[in-house]
Parts: sequence; C-alpha cells; structure tokens
Amino acid sequence: MKALLLGSAFLFAFGANAQSFQFHDQSNANISGTEVVLTGIDTDYELDTYIKVMNTSGASKNIKIKRYEVTVVPTSINYFCWTVCYPPMNAGVKPIFPLPSDGAYADFVTASASSYAPNQLIAYHKPNGTTGTSTYRFVAFDGNNVNDSVYVDVTFNISSSVGVNDVDASPALFNIWPNPANSNAMIRYQFNSIAQEQQLIVTDMIGARKKSISLNGQEGTVNLNAEDLATGIYFVTIVRNGEAVSTKRLVISR
Repeated sequence: MKALLLGSAFLFAFGANAQSFQFHDQSNANISGTEVVLTGIDTDYELDTYIKVMNTSGASKNIKIKRYEVTVVPTSINYFCWTVCYPPMNAGVKPIFPLPSDGAYADFVTASASSYAPNQLIAYHKPNGTTGTSTYRFVAFDGNNVNDSVYVDVTFNISSSVGVNDVDASPALFNIWPNPANSNAMIRYQFNSIAQEQQLIVTDMIGARKKSISLNGQEGTVNLNAEDLATGIYFVTIVRNGEAVSTKRLVISR
C-alpha cells in the first residue's frame, strides 16, 4: 500500500467548512465527513459508488469536485465522474485531481438553492488483480470560494479471490451516466464472458417493462433514449440467457 503525504494542499480537504454543501447516500442520509466502505475481491473488474451532492444554501452554487488519494494500492486504478467521466488514472500518478493546472479544474455543476446537484459524484476503483485497501477523499467546494467545502472518504477493501466459491459473483458490471438523467443516459457494460442472449431491460416502479435493448459483445456502451419516460424512478436490469444478473436504479428528472 502506498501512503501519500500531500502536505499543506491536503489540509484543504480536511477543513470542516461545510457551509453550503452536504454529501448524501442513495437513501438521502447525510454522509458528509464520514467514510463509505466498499468491499470486493481482486478479480473484480471495477467497483463504484454513487453519491449525491446537496446545496444547502439559499443561493445557486457552482460546485466543483476534487479527489485526493489518501492511501492507495500502487497497481490499482481510479477515476470519477462529475460533469463528465474523467480518464482512469494509475494510483500515484495524480494524487490530487484536478489541480488548478488541469483543464478539469474549470469543470463545475450548478445546483439550485436547497437542491441536489443534477449530477451525482460516481467514484470508481479498479483492483487490477491486487488486494489491499485504497481510500480516496472527495471534496465538494464552491467554485467561487474554495473555503466553502465538505468532504467524504471512500474506501475500497479488496481481498483475495482464493477460496471464494464463486469468484464470478458479479458477472455483469454496468454503469449509468448521468444519473439522474433527463433525455438520454449512457450505459456502459462489461461481462466476464459472452452469453448467447444479452439484453438490458428498463422497468418502472411496479415492474412494467418500458424498454429493452440488445447488448452485443463482452463490453460496450449503449445510449438509452429516455425522452419518452416520465419523470420518476426506474430499474435497469441486465439479463443474460434469461437470467437477471444485475440491477441498478435510474432516476429521470426534468
């Protein structure tokens, strides 16, 4: 494991200046200043977590996100999505991202007063075949005032797949972006093997099927046209050879 000492620049992320923002989980619980822990095994392709960002102030805010590598497994890979999904980065290459010298530093999402940002923060970790613990600190801050900030730590605990009866416990990996979505959502998928029949099915809260899309190959990206979906919550399910193997929630918001 590599411990990264980030000096005075890291102190920014430890500030308790949660004046205007909060991080929330998917149940809308405030997780600001806490640690979110996810577990996996070294054969997992990728792990992720979705985190909401709330503007608690009485004014519209331009919210920026910065990621700090607190401790990372040297061979692992990480990235995150905010305004866009940034490229995967090898551990230690950019212990702080973005810096003011990075083009991504200018990126922000505008959140209305007392409202969630339209985009969620999505943190990704790729074990890359290695066990160990990696912790990342994500800081949301006002684009016009870096001292107005809040943080959440995300830890990925990766153990060995040796002795695990079913190392293919997660045969389908897929991510939805953006989520919440307006008119379109991109869905990226990755399978550990090829199946004869693969499709993506969208259902509403009562289980009524709204859309189905055939998936080709072991990995890829498809565009989900959501213009004909009413505002609300839907479930996106990957079905392979007639078996539902993974489901995620999709929120349509306008």
